[in-house]
Amino acid sequence: MRKCSWVFFITLSLLFAKRPVSAQTAADVSKRSAEKSTALESIEYIKKQSAEMKNFAEKRSLLAFLGSLQEQLGLYSDACSSYSQAAAIAAQDAAGMPKWSNEELILFAVRSALSAGDYEAADNYLSTSVKDSTNEDITSYVKLYKQWSLLCRAQSVEDTIEPVAILQAYTSLASMLDVRPAIYLTLWYVTGKEEWATKLKAEFPLSPEAYIAKGNIQLLPAPFWYFVPKNGVQMITAEGTMIKTIPAAEETASNKTSSEKQPVVAVAEIKDYTVKEQLGLFREEKNAKALVETLSKKGFTAHIMSETKPSGNKYYIVFVGDDDNYTIGKKLKAAGFDCYPIK
Repeated sequence: MRKCSWVFFITLSLLFAKRPVSAQTAADVSKRSAEKSTALESIEYIKKQSAEMKNFAEKRSLLAFLGSLQEQLGLYSDACSSYSQAAAIAAQDAAGMPKWSNEELILFAVRSALSAGDYEAADNYLSTSVKDSTNEDITSYVKLYKQWSLLCRAQSVEDTIEPVAILQAYTSLASMLDVRPAIYLTLWYVTGKEEWATKLKAEFPLSPEAYIAKGNIQLLPAPFWYFVPKNGVQMITAEGTMIKTIPAAEETASNKTSSEKQPVVAVAEIKDYTVKEQLGLFREEKNAKALVETLSKKGFTAHIMSETKPSGNKYYIVFVGDDDNYTIGKKLKAAGFDCYPIK
C-alpha cells in the first residue's frame, strides 16, 4: 500500500506539472495597459510584463510597443533603450502586434536618440547596426538621420551650412522620395526660407510635415528641434511662436541703455515635485528664460534646471511642477503649451 501511494503521488504531481499555463501575450499586455489610470502607469505595467516575458517573439513586440508609447510621451531616452532592446532580439513579430523589422526598430532608436539631443548614441547606431542595409527605404532614413545628427550637434548657423547643402541635394534624388517631406521641413526650419514650406505644402499636402508648415499642428518641445541653430528665425516659445533672431549688430545697439536690455527672469525655487511637466530643453540659458517669462505671463510658475551630458554640453530644462493627477499638465495643454511628464 505504501508503494502504491507513492507512485500515485508522483503520477499526480507530473500531471499537474504538465498542465498548460495560459501565458500573457504582447497583445494582451498592450490591451490591459490601456486600462491603467495614467500613461505612466501603463508604461510601468508594460515594463514589468516585458521583464517577465519568456517568449522571445512576444517580448520583442512588447518592447517595441513600449518604445512607441514612450516616444509619444516624449520619454525619448527611454524609448531609444526600448527600441534597441527589441531590435537585439532575434525573433518574429508576435501575433496581433505591429510588424517591424530589426532595422526599422534601430531607426526608431536613432530618431528617439536625436529627439533627446543624444547625437552620440544616434551616430553609434547609424555607423554599426544599419550602415550596410540593402533596403533602399532604410538607407534613405539613414542618410537623413546622419544629416539630422550633424544639425543636432551644430553650435552656430555656420555649422549648418554643410548638412543644409547635402539635404538640398537630396531633394532631387528619387531614392530619397520617402523622406522628402522631412527634408523640406528641415530645410524650411533651419534656413527660414519659405520656398521649402511652399514645396512641402504643394507636393505633400496631407503629410504631417505639411500640417506643421501650415501651422495646423506644432512641433513637440523636443531637444532636436529646439537646438538646431536657425538662420533668421528661432522658435523659443512652447506656443509655436516664430521669434526673429536679433543679429549681433542690432543686439549691440539695443543694449546701449539698461531699459533696452532683455529683462531678467526670476526663477522660483525648485521643489521636490512628484511629477514635472517638461516644456523645453535648450542649449542657451537665455532661451530657457524666455520660455519661463512666457509661461509666467500665462499664470504658470516655471523652473529651470541644468543638466550636463557626457559629451560636456550643458542643457537647460524648463518645467512646471505637477501632481499625480497631471492637473497642471492638463491646464498647460488647454493654454496651448506642449508638454510631457518626467519624474
